[in-house]
Amino acid sequence: MAILSTLLAVSEPTGMWETIIKAFEGFTNNYILAIILLTVLIRIVWAPIDTLNKKMTFKMTANQAKMQPELEKIKAKYANNPQQLQQKQNELYKKYNTNSVGSCLFMLVFFGLNMAIFFTLFSGLNTMAAFKTSGSYEALKYDYANCLQITDTYLTNGGSNEIFKDFTNLSFEIFDKDGQTYIAFKQGEDVLYTEEYKTSFASGEGETLVTTNAYVNNLIVKYINPETPVVLIEEVKDGEGNVTQAGLTLSSAIQSVAMKAVEVKYDKSQDKFLWIQNIWIADSPLQNSIFDYNTFVSKVGKNNIEEGEETIYNSFMKDLKLSKGRVNGYFILPIICILTTFLTMFLTTRKKKGDTTPAPAGGKVTKILMPIIFGVFALFYNSVFAIYMAVSQIISGLLIPLQNLILDKWNKHDEKKKKEKIEVVDYSRKF
Repeated sequence: MAILSTLLAVSEPTGMWETIIKAFEGFTNNYILAIILLTVLIRIVWAPIDTLNKKMTFKMTANQAKMQPELEKIKAKYANNPQQLQQKQNELYKKYNTNSVGSCLFMLVFFGLNMAIFFTLFSGLNTMAAFKTSGSYEALKYDYANCLQITDTYLTNGGSNEIFKDFTNLSFEIFDKDGQTYIAFKQGEDVLYTEEYKTSFASGEGETLVTTNAYVNNLIVKYINPETPVVLIEEVKDGEGNVTQAGLTLSSAIQSVAMKAVEVKYDKSQDKFLWIQNIWIADSPLQNSIFDYNTFVSKVGKNNIEEGEETIYNSFMKDLKLSKGRVNGYFILPIICILTTFLTMFLTTRKKKGDTTPAPAGGKVTKILMPIIFGVFALFYNSVFAIYMAVSQIISGLLIPLQNLILDKWNKHDEKKKKEKIEVVDYSRKF
């Protein structure tokens, strides 16, 4: 027997970041806390490398500023002699203890590692989003399919259609007993029928084995979308005799009761965070927390969807979207990402009073470009990654005073050593 389709198709991610996140999630029992802990871990591990990069950047910028006048003179003097120009430039770099090749190489490695962390984590969280989206749908789909299955069993074994006339007093309850999951069909507190909760569906029809989606689709056609609906009541009236519904069919009654079970599961399993209804999509009022079918396919991948899935999906997810769907946010995370990134870059490049060291080349462009890039990622991808970016920038900003303190002490130590070296040289000459 085959289990429901997308559970097999979208397998649980096993990458490095996903494994670490799952470990944190197991510890905190909260996905957002797991992401925050991962972000703190990354920033703490990355902080020494970042500090070293800042040290080398500031040193190279300061040395270039000091030797720039001499470099211009050399370029002018040896403009017609490239070989001599190169030699004099090398001598000048040596004089100022500047290794431009080594510094640039380190910065390239630093940038490459930074981008590797950013994009591998981005890819991992997108994969996790597809898995979680598929898993959430599967959980609802199992409940819905089991509701139809127990309905079919109840009616086939002699249950009466008449019971569905009072459908508002009917319900499905899923419970565990002795290590096994069961589903019960209830009228008020009375249990009408109970059977094992199924994780696979199959039935033999002659020599043909109808499995999984085909079997569930048959139930949907039989009970939810029948060609000839069974009319239970011509009119539904309230206590005062007023008509509240033109009629009641068996299909609409079964759908109403099944949807109550689906909504209970949805409320219990919803991945929310503060104002965000679904953390696996962007914090945006332009997105609904519950997908239509085409959006669902784009999230989990067309290759992960089996034939017949659309019929099953639309049979209950459309109703769930109408009853439980909400706008998924208000652009708050993208705005936070933009502001925190800009503030962090501003604090990083802010000069102290009296500092005449020129700003690194391209600093102004980067200060504008990076917040925009982070904002775009937060706006068009899942909220989990946006939370990572925002928390990462906040931690980076909080670490700046400590990094500046370390760099100040480091620079003073270098100046002291340089001064001692000069004094030793001068003393030797006098001697």
